Amino acid sequence: MAVLIASAGVNFIGLLNDPYVAQEIVQSIAGTLGLLFTIPATAFFFVIQEGIRRREN
Repeated sequence: MAVLIASAGVNFIGLLNDPYVAQEIVQSIAGTLGLLFTIPATAFFFVIQEGIRRREN
């Protein structure tokens, strides 16, 4: 698809305004942010759980 868009002679702003390209950009950003927030949150909850477990023993 990128080759077809590039061969049409679209400039960079026109490429970003293409609905399919914009959708892929938004999905990539959302996936990246999801990973960046999920991994530390999981580690945080694990630390909290282990702290509670160690206090009980």
